[in-house]
Amino acid sequence: MNPNKPTVLSIEDEEIFQQLITISLEFHGMNVVQTRDGASGLQAARSHKPDLILLDLLMPGMSGIDVCRALMADPQMRSIPVVMLSGSSDFEEIQMCLQLGAREYVLKPFEPQKLTTVVLKHLPALK
Repeated sequence: MNPNKPTVLSIEDEEIFQQLITISLEFHGMNVVQTRDGASGLQAARSHKPDLILLDLLMPGMSGIDVCRALMADPQMRSIPVVMLSGSSDFEEIQMCLQLGAREYVLKPFEPQKLTTVVLKHLPALK
């Protein structure tokens, strides 16, 4: 991993979306750390201190809502921008994610360029 590049943590259980995220963001000069579930995602957030987190809403075990709550409750992680990813367009779920502190909600399937634009919009100043 290049410490001079921004690091994005992708917490996503679906392989196809994980690959799409990684290829798109690495192409645009970012480091990508992948995890497949909420618990390992929280652990990776603590150890890697990413510049942004992409967080799937629906995962086995710990949901994206639970992960977002835990991130926002932790003083060392609450400032990390979180972008939620989900196939659900349920208005109440979207509102809940945004109220918890997520910066944006991206519907799956997504176009790689749109996701990259969202990530760049919410990344803190590039290193």
